[in-house]
Amino acid sequence: MKNTKILRAIGGIDDDFIERASQKNIKRRKTFAPRLKWALPTAACLLLAIIAMPFFNNSSDFELLMSSGVKISHIKKPPNIQVSNSLVYLTEEELFAESYHGYEIVIFEGKVKDVSNIEMNFNGHKTYQAIAEIEITETMRGNIFAGEVITILLPAPVNMNVWVSDTEVSSQITKGTTGIFMPIRYDETSIISMNDATLFLSEIAGFGMLDGERWAFLETANSLTFARWAYESIAAAKTMDEVRQYIITMTNNN
Repeated sequence: MKNTKILRAIGGIDDDFIERASQKNIKRRKTFAPRLKWALPTAACLLLAIIAMPFFNNSSDFELLMSSGVKISHIKKPPNIQVSNSLVYLTEEELFAESYHGYEIVIFEGKVKDVSNIEMNFNGHKTYQAIAEIEITETMRGNIFAGEVITILLPAPVNMNVWVSDTEVSSQITKGTTGIFMPIRYDETSIISMNDATLFLSEIAGFGMLDGERWAFLETANSLTFARWAYESIAAAKTMDEVRQYIITMTNNN
């Protein structure tokens, strides 16, 4: 059965509001892994929600119809924050599973049309993330289609002086970025409950990333960017074609 709370390690959320994975399922990152420089939903932290496009009003706030005690607003400059967390270790085979804790993982190539930082205010308790609008160019897995524009909740703001561990990849998702993305599909059990407030994630995005490191392969201005420490089989990859063939192989084997 899916859990109705999200496993998260986002900046500012008290431990009382975080459901942690069983210690027997958590392994330390291998020693070759670089020290990650940002922070956000723990690797296996479930960012869950429903497929739905966000609703905006003239003040740039989201109109939340099911959520309570929450206000989500676009924000240009989030305050300086520093958060550090540990990711739940997943093998390459686990990363390419069709679902994570019952939540479907879709895979597609696409181009980022826009990204906006948001402030999430839970009865006065504020956290900061971002939402990306991505146009799908090719579907690799899932009931999604080329030409469709979907929204993905990112674990931390982008283009800002904000230190959040484990978001080194997602922080580079900016307007015009192309790549391969592997978010989970949100459903009605995707919620955040904290400070006597409840947010249904489906009201702000259709999909979300489980963490900001392992679920995207980006073509940036300077290089091919992805969590090479998590994908040892293609750690030396230099082109997106290499990544694409690897993903096809991994998904066909699962």
